[in-house]
Amino acid sequence: MKLINVRDAAEKGVDVESMRKEAKMMQRLSHPNIVSYNCCFMHDLEFCIVMEFADGGHLGEQIGKRHDAATRRSWIEQTCEPLAYMHDLHVLHRDVKPANILLSGARKTIKLADLGLSSILTATSAAAQTMVGTLLYMGPERARGGKYGRAEDMWAVGCIATELLTQTALTARCAAAGKLFCLDGRLVKRVVDASIAVDAVLGDVARGLLELNAARR
Repeated sequence: MKLINVRDAAEKGVDVESMRKEAKMMQRLSHPNIVSYNCCFMHDLEFCIVMEFADGGHLGEQIGKRHDAATRRSWIEQTCEPLAYMHDLHVLHRDVKPANILLSGARKTIKLADLGLSSILTATSAAAQTMVGTLLYMGPERARGGKYGRAEDMWAVGCIATELLTQTALTARCAAAGKLFCLDGRLVKRVVDASIAVDAVLGDVARGLLELNAARR
């Protein structure tokens, strides 16, 4: 269940009706790799969204661990498929990151979560605490003040693919570089090359997703 404090949201200009409309939109999405949104309701000062339970944790917990090529490829493929479905419906996720990619069924099935919620969650204090994680997966267009588009969602998937392949989180890489991943072209190339050395197929997918030119992504 996702809880959003309506008072915090109202202070940032997000009202209950806007949250309700966003939640209703998410309920209409139907894909095997998207978390089901069952219902929403008010309880005291909390706007509550009831979602499908995923019992395998999230993908961020798997970064740094060894996984075979088939598992890594399956996870990335299952992340791309619901995004393609959403993009065909002109819906953007806006906050693709490992913590929003849940695992279910003995960690074999991906469940994409928090889709469409970022515009609501950024109005809450809880969201502010997770913005550092979000910035790590930001694409170059958004970092330079451009509009958010589907290519930004896919950039984030490319970042996650490299983390799985190299067993190294972007947090460590960005801390060492002292800048955002998307703004350091040489770092992006080094990470892509290291990913290809582990798995040429998935590494090449990551290279395509991390094209600095959004039109080629």
